[in-house]
Amino acid sequence: MVFDVLIHTGSEHPDLLWVLLPAFITFVLGIGIGLFTRRRSESETEARSETVQPEQ
Repeated sequence: MVFDVLIHTGSEHPDLLWVLLPAFITFVLGIGIGLFTRRRSESETEARSETVQPEQ
């Protein structure tokens, strides 16, 4: 039973490294790009709020 599960998960694939490595790199790049764009949008929002002064 357990052996069947391992076969179905692909752990017996001869080139498993070449399947997992691009997946891991893509995952890390996605997190990095997400953090970069989030920081960028936050800094742009702060810059806009600093330049716009409320009228008194």
